[in-house]
Amino acid sequence: MDNKLICRGYQLGSASLLRVKPIEKQDTLVGAGCVSMVGPAIEARGLSKVLIITTAGTVKRGMLDNLIEGLTQAGISHVIYDGVVPDPDIECVEGAVTAYREGQCDGIIAVGGGSAMDCAKVCGARVVRPRMKISRMAGLLKVRRKLPYFVAIPTTAGTGSEITAAAVITDRSQEPARKFTVMDFTLVPDMAVLDPDLTMNLPISITAETGMDAFTHAIEAYTNRYSSKKMNKYALEALQLINENLVDVVKWDEGTDQVVEVAGEEETHRALEMARENLLMGSYCAGIAFTNAYVGYVHAIAHAVGALYHIPHGRACAIILPYVLEAYGKAIDVPMARISETLRIKVWGSDSAKRDAVIDHIRKMNSQLGIPDKISQLTDADVDLIAARAAKEANPGYPVPVIFTRGQIAEIVRRMI
Repeated sequence: MDNKLICRGYQLGSASLLRVKPIEKQDTLVGAGCVSMVGPAIEARGLSKVLIITTAGTVKRGMLDNLIEGLTQAGISHVIYDGVVPDPDIECVEGAVTAYREGQCDGIIAVGGGSAMDCAKVCGARVVRPRMKISRMAGLLKVRRKLPYFVAIPTTAGTGSEITAAAVITDRSQEPARKFTVMDFTLVPDMAVLDPDLTMNLPISITAETGMDAFTHAIEAYTNRYSSKKMNKYALEALQLINENLVDVVKWDEGTDQVVEVAGEEETHRALEMARENLLMGSYCAGIAFTNAYVGYVHAIAHAVGALYHIPHGRACAIILPYVLEAYGKAIDVPMARISETLRIKVWGSDSAKRDAVIDHIRKMNSQLGIPDKISQLTDADVDLIAARAAKEANPGYPVPVIFTRGQIAEIVRRMI
């Protein structure tokens, strides 16, 4: 959709709906070890048997042990579906649906990163919409039925999927593969469980990349049009929490022995636990912000790039973010100036100077986190396809600061070669 007035009208209508009924905090358990309380919490809601949707690696690492112990003590049976893969596809979701039906479950628990939660959301949608193909769920408000009771337990601090109304699924029947988004208020989990202990032993790259995914959620939500004051507050809180903790946590993981030698093992563990809890809360707040204020061209391009090259989503977002912000130019000067204050970036001069300082800060963060400045797999031959897919996703749905044409998106992408 190239008509900018039509795009803005569509976006304003969506924003008005979310201002009347915003998606905000649901039931939450927060703190070290809180995953063990899931059993008693859902027993009180009348559940008797749940499907746990996760990855084989999560099971192998013993990350379900405390959850399962709590479920058992509460008298709740469980079935485990560990077939979740990165960038979950339609086949992966259908496997979870089969496990739910054969297990005669009455609730769903997702344990993992965004892939596990995306799979679980669309699994729930298929359970309540048994005659609707997953491909037909793509887009806005296609499900429109209450899912089975749904608990989301993130093991990364980045996607914010534990509070969002969206799921991203890959359709591998097309060549090349295509990602599409399912968006519906009914996909928001009933309960979020933010336990920092589940994120303590992540690979450094996952901590870094998922953290920058959440950072991107908050930036895009805050710079988008029509965001409410309440959602802006969530976005700024997310930016502050992530900015103050992400680089330190990664450095901690890189040199834990030296930190322990200086501070002591118990004190170091408590400090790292709190920092990781802050990252979970930052991701959660960013999730609330972008669920109500949407994302933008960074995510649209990242989805297209991820489908083509299987690049981790957070890494793609981190690389793409500064390029898109530069392309927005003066249109984001005012919100970026406010972001510079939140991030405590000391810079004198105009709002444009503050915008540039934030972009420089993001590039410095990426460098400190080991994230590259370019996409190594990207070739000129793929630029037009990426631009076309990004434009189709973003226009008219995302209330971006500037509406770009396919050609303008292609120029942004080309700079990342």
